[in-house]
Amino acid sequence: MGIGDKQAAKVAGLVAGEIPEPIVAVAIFLRKGETASRSIGAFAPGASLGKWAESMQRAPAFPANTLIAVTDSKMYCYEAKGGFSWKVKGKLAEYDHGSYQAETDDGKLTKFLYLTFLDGTRAELETQVSGAQKWQGEAVDALVARSGAPLAAPEA
Repeated sequence: MGIGDKQAAKVAGLVAGEIPEPIVAVAIFLRKGETASRSIGAFAPGASLGKWAESMQRAPAFPANTLIAVTDSKMYCYEAKGGFSWKVKGKLAEYDHGSYQAETDDGKLTKFLYLTFLDGTRAELETQVSGAQKWQGEAVDALVARSGAPLAAPEA
């Protein structure tokens, strides 16, 4: 078992007792733009504020760190806190597959996840997938595969 497998098992273990079915994939997500904001902030602290504010607009219903667990029937979202050692603060929501549309795109170190929900709201998230974090990309792929056909537009 490699370091990535150990990390994936550890993160899945944070919520496995709360989810009534086997977890297919799990990852820690940030709002899209958070990675850039944190990187810029390390070199020019004031310059990262714009990126941070922009990231909040991209996923207003999601906290800075969200643990998403994927099962065969649902997507479970939890507020997460940590860095090297993760903790779960509480459950945010659960969504049946088919109640959202998931799309993806690749960055240099991250994989982007775009979620559109039945009510028309959208969330843009990202997860690190480089090196030992490669396992997190499996959650994005699992969500895209299970989200099904594009959603119909909400009725006016």
